[in-house]
Amino acid sequence: MEEIVNALAETGAPMIMVTNEVGSGVVPMTLLGRWFQDLLGKVNQFLAKEAETVYFVVCGIPQKIK
Repeated sequence: MEEIVNALAETGAPMIMVTNEVGSGVVPMTLLGRWFQDLLGKVNQFLAKEAETVYFVVCGIPQKIK
């Protein structure tokens, strides 16, 4: 995660990142599914912390959260 943020910062270009939200739905039944959900949640939190602006989009409606 840190390597991605560092590489993006080095470019100096504006970036837009899009990712899935994984914490509002059903908890996966499999161990691998839960591992993926937890990992993507941590990645999303890390990227949001480092981002200048963050939007949460629901049904095509953007909500600025940072």
